[in-house]
Amino acid sequence: MHPDWQRVKRLLLVSLLDQDSQSELIQSLPLLQQSLPETSISVLAAFPDSLFDQQLATLDLIPFPSPFFDLTDHASSLIQSLKARSFDAAIVFTLPQQSPYLIAYCCYLAGIPIRVGQSCEFGGGVLSHCVKPPLDPVDALEYQLHLLRSVNLIPAQTIHLISSSSFPVQPADTAMA
Repeated sequence: MHPDWQRVKRLLLVSLLDQDSQSELIQSLPLLQQSLPETSISVLAAFPDSLFDQQLATLDLIPFPSPFFDLTDHASSLIQSLKARSFDAAIVFTLPQQSPYLIAYCCYLAGIPIRVGQSCEFGGGVLSHCVKPPLDPVDALEYQLHLLRSVNLIPAQTIHLISSSSFPVQPADTAMA
């Protein structure tokens, strides 16, 4: 069963991607915005500032201390920050063979009810919607599109016809320290 995306008013996109893959993911965001025109979208990522200068429209950028996998010093403040924003859903973008479970668990502890990610591992209920990765090897962008297609966020026939656009970004009003 897929999430009822029309009920989602606050969506968190979490990127655990490398810089090149993050750049490709940005190209798919207009599709997501078209699918959810009434939804406020925030991005939690360690993107370099230069990527945001001209790439995203009306998205709230939440800076995340690098690296993503060293949450020991930052987990509590991250969970509190996410909880304060009252997100309805989170989508965790990973590379193939990368686990979404650590950050999904933070989202779980922050009370985010819908947590979507891609994994072939069993993670209990940490992801409320776990998508199996494509069987055949695909590039990073196709991997992310597979996730969005699998939970009915973009049309099934969506292919690499995504063009880069120039959009301003709205910085988050509270930064992670």
